[in-house]
Amino acid sequence: MPIRAAVLRTFCVLSALCSVPRGLGMRWGGQGSGQELTTESVDPKVLFWTGAFINMSVVVGLAIYGIRQLRDGFPSRHRSLMITASLLVVGFMLAYALKLVFLGREDLSVWSQAAVWTLRFHETCVLTMVVGGALALRWGSQLCTTRSFTLNSDDPEADPALVNRHRRAGRTAVIGAVLGLLSSGFVLMGMYARLS
Repeated sequence: MPIRAAVLRTFCVLSALCSVPRGLGMRWGGQGSGQELTTESVDPKVLFWTGAFINMSVVVGLAIYGIRQLRDGFPSRHRSLMITASLLVVGFMLAYALKLVFLGREDLSVWSQAAVWTLRFHETCVLTMVVGGALALRWGSQLCTTRSFTLNSDDPEADPALVNRHRRAGRTAVIGAVLGLLSSGFVLMGMYARLS
């Protein structure tokens, strides 16, 4: 299915899920125009990954906004936003474990080689995000009693090496999250394209 048709179908399904009562058909303008696409025809795994894509979009948004807060001189807001983003990631991991139990894994035998490689790239990005984020949170927690965080001149100065480690880990996590979000968009679009 061409990319344009896949995008149209994705938009149609998302619109149907958000605004059309269950069981009500909705026509879409891709190839095979005239097909009825209902909420029942969507694979539950695709619905799961649609929710995961929305969740990751929020994670990336919180991370980028958190960086802005730090640059604007609000380290406590930065920390709160990053912790919130991390909790969303943990929530996804728990939901993914439940998804494996109740829905199983995707059948990659029907995926193209390019789609599988895109998925593997996405998984690498997510792993990078998780590891980088965990290290950034660990080292960031050690900075909470320093003047870099409290903005109180009476508190001790932060160890420059620790600050650099925290910054590098955080940057790595955010880059992994952004690339993971972009690649997940392509993976999700392919899933919608393979819907029968």
